[in-house]
Amino acid sequence: MLKNLLKAWRAKGMTDEMFKEFTKMLADAKWMFCEACEAVFQKDTDAEARSSLFGKDIKINKAERHIRKQIVEHFAIRPGEDVSDCLILMSVVKDAERIGDYCTNLYDTRTIMGAALPEDDFRSRLFAAHEAILGVFKKVSKGFSEGDEKIAYKIISGELKTGKELDSIVLALAESDLSTRHAVCLTLIARHMKRINAHLGNIASTVVMPLHKIDYFDEKIK
Repeated sequence: MLKNLLKAWRAKGMTDEMFKEFTKMLADAKWMFCEACEAVFQKDTDAEARSSLFGKDIKINKAERHIRKQIVEHFAIRPGEDVSDCLILMSVVKDAERIGDYCTNLYDTRTIMGAALPEDDFRSRLFAAHEAILGVFKKVSKGFSEGDEKIAYKIISGELKTGKELDSIVLALAESDLSTRHAVCLTLIARHMKRINAHLGNIASTVVMPLHKIDYFDEKIK
């Protein structure tokens, strides 16, 4: 399905701008993830850093609306054409927009904590998950833009593994003797990371799944 979309984009040129805009959305989302995680794991926060992060989220939101507008205009000019292609694009831009939202949630959790995470086993496990997700960010744009099924399957496999690890962290937190504030914050970090991770997997799923199965790759992959 995605290969057909990419072929259509390149042949007609009319959606090339939308594709570039989506790629920029992913780049901005990756920047937001790095900034949010740096705040969680390493540094103090300040009003300027928060403003920059939320400003980037607004850019992602505007890009999503702009792409939607272009899709509607395309349907108005060419009714019935490229329906599947545009539905795929509509799906992935929503995933990119949701990633931006979860990055702001992740940053706000750092504000609730009041300080970066202390050195302990939970921090180590969450940091490892952060590194795995960062690796997915680096792969997903290439896998999507090239319709590379091998990269897509690696992303999906890694997404499922990281998701299970984040679930196990939440379970361990529920059984820990940490303070309520600390345990709640760590749980929020794990859940926000899991949703970011899942939306990246959704984008990768467009490379290897038919339109009606996009986002449901975790139920069955063949």
